[in-house]
Amino acid sequence: MDEYHEYKNQATAAHMRLGDLRDNSACPVIGLTGTLMQNNHKELYYLIDMVRPGLFGDWTTFRLEFSDPLKYARAKDAKAECVTLGKEKQQVLDRMLKPVYLVRKKEDVLKNNLTKKNEKVVFCQLSEIQKTLYRHILTLPDYDLLRFANTPCDCGVNRQYFIRYRKLKTKKERIAYQRRHKDQLIPKKQCCYRYPMNEYRGEEGEPDIDPAAILWQQLHEKPIGDRNTIAEEILDDKYITCKQCPSCVQLPALNKLMKICSHPSLLQVAHSEVGESKRKKLEFAEVALPPDIRSKLPGGTLYQYESLTNDHVKLSGKMKTLDYMLKKFQRQQHRVLVFSHSTATLDIIQNHCRISGWEHLRLDGKTPSSSRQGLVDKFQKNDDIFLFLISTKAGGLGLNLTAGEY
Repeated sequence: MDEYHEYKNQATAAHMRLGDLRDNSACPVIGLTGTLMQNNHKELYYLIDMVRPGLFGDWTTFRLEFSDPLKYARAKDAKAECVTLGKEKQQVLDRMLKPVYLVRKKEDVLKNNLTKKNEKVVFCQLSEIQKTLYRHILTLPDYDLLRFANTPCDCGVNRQYFIRYRKLKTKKERIAYQRRHKDQLIPKKQCCYRYPMNEYRGEEGEPDIDPAAILWQQLHEKPIGDRNTIAEEILDDKYITCKQCPSCVQLPALNKLMKICSHPSLLQVAHSEVGESKRKKLEFAEVALPPDIRSKLPGGTLYQYESLTNDHVKLSGKMKTLDYMLKKFQRQQHRVLVFSHSTATLDIIQNHCRISGWEHLRLDGKTPSSSRQGLVDKFQKNDDIFLFLISTKAGGLGLNLTAGEY
């Protein structure tokens, strides 16, 4: 199995079907991958268990025997005997993995045949509109919920803790007190601020949840999993909360901030969006893009507006830097590969390529498999093609591109 890291999650259909194939065909499984494994014991266990069933026993046995001792040994306040045990368990684990988990490094196999990679990280200053939009987003209820989730609750539940704390005279005493009693503090996320409550709730016609907490509302419109085990309570007879609140909002919230850092237009709604996806993006755009910010974006509305006369460069620090670098590479007669995780970002870059008159090709998840090799061959053979725009997911599946220098 190539791209074997894709089977690391035992709950996915791909992992389960591979297990069925192994058992029904009575054939061994060999996994190949060029992607580094994360430091996750559970993923390691299920990848190894697929190729060598029973090597570590079941997951509970592996967790108690290896995972927990290694985790405790890496803690900041781990005791000496705990660290020693962790080292011993790591050595045992390494010996068990040696005949099963084979590592082949490029520098060992190809040695001096590879050109040295010259990797540079370029930091891009946000544009003024990006800064304004970023600051505005951080004031929304969803983000307030996350920013202050771990601060002590201000309802009075921590009153005795701070009374004793304020009586201490020296900084050393206060630090020691904080360390000894840190588990006694009750954070906001476990007390009065688990949900983005509406400060006007209780007034006639006002809901319990803040209307501007769009991300939280979209996650809790429907029951999550088994209602009896996951759901805890119902607000407004509509929103069913989950045991993960407020942490459940973290990834969607970060995703929106990442979009701003790439280009503010990514928060606008594409005209190609339909159905539930369009509704959700439009709801967030309405609170994230107030009229004063919206007016500075292409088209001045909640919807994306693309035109060959539209200049996206000045709106994004990354686009401004990319434009500078591409013009420099073109003057030096280089050819360029541009990778992006987001196809929406590729759309913006492609529009800029058209404005600049740069000949280019594009390969993403929508490109038919039958056409991909043809695009690669065309770029390799035609020196007039300056740019190849590639989505990272589609471009990571066995493409061999050597004509582009960056």
